[in-house]
Amino acid sequence: MSIVWGDVLQTVSVVVACATAIYGVDSWRRESLGKRKMELAEDVLSMFYNARNAFAAMRNIFGYSSEGQATPEAGEAAVQVERYMKHKDLWGEMDAKRYRFQAYFGLEAVKPFSEISNLLHQYMSAPRRLKRLEQLAMNAEHSSDENRIENCHTQIEEIESIIYGMGGEDDAFAQKVEAAIQKIEKICDPVLRVDTGEKYQRATEIAIGTLVMLLVIYLVAASF
Repeated sequence: MSIVWGDVLQTVSVVVACATAIYGVDSWRRESLGKRKMELAEDVLSMFYNARNAFAAMRNIFGYSSEGQATPEAGEAAVQVERYMKHKDLWGEMDAKRYRFQAYFGLEAVKPFSEISNLLHQYMSAPRRLKRLEQLAMNAEHSSDENRIENCHTQIEEIESIIYGMGGEDDAFAQKVEAAIQKIEKICDPVLRVDTGEKYQRATEIAIGTLVMLLVIYLVAASF
């Protein structure tokens, strides 16, 4: 009879061991996924804050006389290109992280990336647009067409506000940057601020799984 009960105990122990192993692997997988997701959220949020600082530096109304000489091939956009190049690693990193972020958080979550990318494109294309508008304004002044002159100067002011800005509530470009940052914060904050109780629950699950595994190993060994 003892042999039968020993066989039963051994079988049950093996089943419990398998179930515990599966549970442990699943807990580890969820913990590992959560950790990777949190690290990605930290990196992305930090990049958006750096993007804010980069735009502020690139749009600074103050400069120096030799600025733009490093990129003369850029023509009228030489200053903007030179300022962009100082932060090119940041913009490249944001592009690289965009698709990884999408994999973890979904397609909707990468909209702030698109908004920052669009603002960067506006900034880089603004000098050439400004040059064309200034030429149109000169032609309008020669024709004495007041409506055309006013329209050209309005557009010139809008483009100049993209190239240069001091931040604040009156800076429409800077406010768009802030709006993108607020959106990414809403996505990342819940991941970065995991409830302490949830962390404790995860740790408890892993600890219980480990104890059960050790108990099963002991019972299997004792049955022989």
